[in-house]
Amino acid sequence: MNLDALPYAWDPNIQRFRWTNGAAAGKLASEQAVLSLTSKLVDAEASQLEQLGRDFFAGKLNAREFQQQSGEALRRIHGSSAIIAKRGPQNVTNENWAQITEILKRQFYKGRSADGRPYGLKHLTAEVEQGKVSEAQLIARLRMYAKSGRLSGDLMQRRAAAESGKLYATRHLSPNHVHCASCLAHQQLTPRLASEITPPATNCECRTNCKCYLLFMSLEDAIKGGLSVASGGLSAA
Repeated sequence: MNLDALPYAWDPNIQRFRWTNGAAAGKLASEQAVLSLTSKLVDAEASQLEQLGRDFFAGKLNAREFQQQSGEALRRIHGSSAIIAKRGPQNVTNENWAQITEILKRQFYKGRSADGRPYGLKHLTAEVEQGKVSEAQLIARLRMYAKSGRLSGDLMQRRAAAESGKLYATRHLSPNHVHCASCLAHQQLTPRLASEITPPATNCECRTNCKCYLLFMSLEDAIKGGLSVASGGLSAA
């Protein structure tokens, strides 16, 4: 996955990050600085994705150029989101990258909505060329694609939690946000196996605007939080 925009690299010899670009090239970088910069790059890529949409609508880019450049932006958004979730690129495995690639395939052409209609960059591009989508609608759709990078981030958070022995979780509603009926139903305040809890931004009307979040925990903490034998969680531990 092309993540050349990230100006740092992991030095396995000392188990630390080093900057690779600019005046600080070669110097050590803290994990906090790396993840903060990665987050800013995700925001920059999201803005660039919207600009690509404006250029395509204005005829400054043809369909092939728009799809190629937008696809690269989405790859960087999803890849960077995974890096943030797993606390650095050194923790993102080949299996993780394969999972992100599958998510991107749905983003590009394989995905279908709840009513069975196809969606993705391939179909969005065709709808623009057919005059079925306005510039405002195109930008709104691209904004949703950019936010979908959270899917990769959430997947990696689950993986990282499982690898650290935190197989249980609760699902919470973010405060100061109007949640859809599905999110209200998905709320899970009693610990369960994380694999049994519907992930945020999945099967809800909020879609990528979903503000729900999971709190992962060990079996010991899950029991303290009210995990019961009836949930099946204890027998699975």
